[in-house]
Amino acid sequence: MDTDELFTKGFNFGYILAKFNPELTKKITQHSNSTSNFAKGLVWGKKEFEKEIVTSRASEIDKARANKRDIGKGRSLFEK
Repeated sequence: MDTDELFTKGFNFGYILAKFNPELTKKITQHSNSTSNFAKGLVWGKKEFEKEIVTSRASEIDKARANKRDIGKGRSLFEK
C-alpha cells in the first residue's frame, strides 16, 4: 500500500470515528506521536469533520437570524 492510500484510509477512518465516537478520536489523536501517513490522515479526517460541524452550525445560526428579521417585518402580534 502506498503512502497516499494510507493517508486516505487514515483520513476516512478519522472522519468516521470523529462522527460516531468523538471522545475516542480525541484520545487517539492526542496521544499519537506517530508520523505515519495513516496517523496524519486520521488527524486530518478528524479536523475535516469538526470543520464541517462548525460550518453547519454557523449556517443554522445565519438562517435563524434571517428568520428572526423576517418575523420582525411582519404584522404586529396585536393586529387582527
